[in-house]
Amino acid sequence: MKSSGKCPKCGSIELVPTPKLVTGGGLTGGEGLGASVDLFGNVSRQFEAIVCMQCGYTEMYLPKKFLTKKRL
Repeated sequence: MKSSGKCPKCGSIELVPTPKLVTGGGLTGGEGLGASVDLFGNVSRQFEAIVCMQCGYTEMYLPKKFLTKKRL
């Protein structure tokens, strides 16, 4: 969706990126979408999301700053 510019469910090109999607709960329990942990053990609860305005399908992406690998 992010690279193709099309919704994989309905084929629409009416896609809207969200600035940040903040979730609750996660590793400590409770409600919400959960949390992600980067390679250094830092917890992130912010995701980038793209929403299809035709069918509502949504994809979430971990911000690029959390995708870097630490060399040993």
